[in-house]
Amino acid sequence: MVVIKPPGAGGDAGTEVAYSCATIIQKGDLVYISGNDTVDKADNTNLLTVPCIGMVDRKQSPTICIVKNAGEISGLSGIIPGQKYFVGTNGDITTTPPSADGTIVQIIGVGVKSDTILMTLSYNFVQNKL
Repeated sequence: MVVIKPPGAGGDAGTEVAYSCATIIQKGDLVYISGNDTVDKADNTNLLTVPCIGMVDRKQSPTICIVKNAGEISGLSGIIPGQKYFVGTNGDITTTPPSADGTIVQIIGVGVKSDTILMTLSYNFVQNKL
């Protein structure tokens, strides 16, 4: 794990960390720690894939993800300014908090522009009643 930019080091605040990841993981995917310095896609239907620790901001190589856990992430699409975003399924974001039994609710941020989310990630989450 390599810290790329500590909070307050210029630009928008937020820590960027390099992790090993699968080649299928891409910019905008929400991830969790799946092993030593390794991330995989977070999923609100699987308790083993939370908490989400951030969003992939970019790929340094096919198997190295730069994950950001705070601050703005731009270059996304379909973001609604002012809308809260939650962990969805298969690394995706969703605007609808999951409500099915056993699903996990974790807020990850809020839309600020049509292509930008402000990560306000909390590592706390709630599992809906089983």
